[in-house]
Amino acid sequence: MEDIKLLTPEEAARLLMVKKDTIYVWARKGKIPCYRLGKCVRFDKNDLIRFIKRSYHPIRDYGN
Repeated sequence: MEDIKLLTPEEAARLLMVKKDTIYVWARKGKIPCYRLGKCVRFDKNDLIRFIKRSYHPIRDYGN
């Protein structure tokens, strides 16, 4: 069983190198999974790493 390491929205934004507002939008749209603990929103680091890996697209040569 993997350990769950919960991140704040700020930590998640740093990990994904995006703005904190983007994290909230992606979570609201279901693009990234999140946990709601009362009024707090938290993100599992392992889920975010899987999101990064799923988002990989090799750069293609566009005729440069």
